[in-house]
Amino acid sequence: MRDVLVFFGLDLRNALRARGAAVWAALAFGALALTLALAPGAGGLAGTWFACVVGGLALFLAASGGAILPGDRLEGRGTWLATLGPSPARRRAGAALAAATTATGGALVAALLVGLLAPPLGLARETLEARAVPLAKPISFRDADVGGAPRQITLSLGAPAGAGGQLLELEARPRLARTGSQGAMPVTVAYAAGDEVGSVSVPWRGRLRVPLPEGARSVKLDLVAGGHDLVLVRGWVLGQPRAFLVSWLWAGLLLGLAAACVAPLAVTLSRATSGPTAAGAAVVVVLVAAMRSVLPEAELATTPGVLDRVARWILETSLALAPDLTGLSCAAEPAAGRALGPACLGALGPLLPHALAWTLLLITPGLAGPHEEQA
Repeated sequence: MRDVLVFFGLDLRNALRARGAAVWAALAFGALALTLALAPGAGGLAGTWFACVVGGLALFLAASGGAILPGDRLEGRGTWLATLGPSPARRRAGAALAAATTATGGALVAALLVGLLAPPLGLARETLEARAVPLAKPISFRDADVGGAPRQITLSLGAPAGAGGQLLELEARPRLARTGSQGAMPVTVAYAAGDEVGSVSVPWRGRLRVPLPEGARSVKLDLVAGGHDLVLVRGWVLGQPRAFLVSWLWAGLLLGLAAACVAPLAVTLSRATSGPTAAGAAVVVVLVAAMRSVLPEAELATTPGVLDRVARWILETSLALAPDLTGLSCAAEPAAGRALGPACLGALGPLLPHALAWTLLLITPGLAGPHEEQA
């Protein structure tokens, strides 16, 4: 373990002192500054881009770990290190640990900047305590089995609503009929929650918010006006305000640790490839995994064609070997006004088996050519 920590310290110090470190910092700060400058307001899409910038920075820092071992080989350090006695597996473990630490630290620093700069610039939405409402699958307001006729939706809140003006917030996506578009016009949804009744207008790709009286256990929803269908994909019960900065720090930690799970993959691939190839392959794996979010919407197609089914089969086959990143979407919750806490780290669970598998491959000898074992 001591040798692993020694290599970890050397690689981390080299990463921080390298010329590329200044470039990465400039690109990250520039992306954040551009996002802040172009933000149309607290309710704009820029808040979501904050999470994308933080996650992208963490991913590229983790993938850059794939350049450590090839760097040893190209610059002659591999032969020198081989004379010192520690096994190549310890060298590789130190490289992966350094890449994981760099990714986590970079994500936390970027998230700290977002949490500190967004409020004075007027881009910080009020973040409220949020509890997820269980939805087994996306639910549409129109029943395709009876010609698209509107139907009533009853949602269980999972637990009684508390006091203090709680709200039910639902993420809704439009679904147009295949025969034509009805235009990006809002729809009207009527609701009934306990003694609370009323209606709300939901804009195109907007969010549906319903006030909850104390003790309410379910909400009934009806589509009463509008040309297109709405699909409910996620829901939350919103409560008391929480600190904006704290939520972003949790988001940064989540994204940093998720990227750290990619570091063993990049270093393992670098055993037999060049640094750019290993880093690029790690990024491609993450991009393929991100396509998992397409599957729920694809499943909503009422009459999928042959090409739809083939494309879905190819996507599902590729995703079978890719990590599940869907839980990381909660990193954008503070941008939508929903607070994050330690529970968000549960999204890392699906990533751990992949990280463990790549770590085992990382320390297993004999999987690459003789030149790799010199490093």
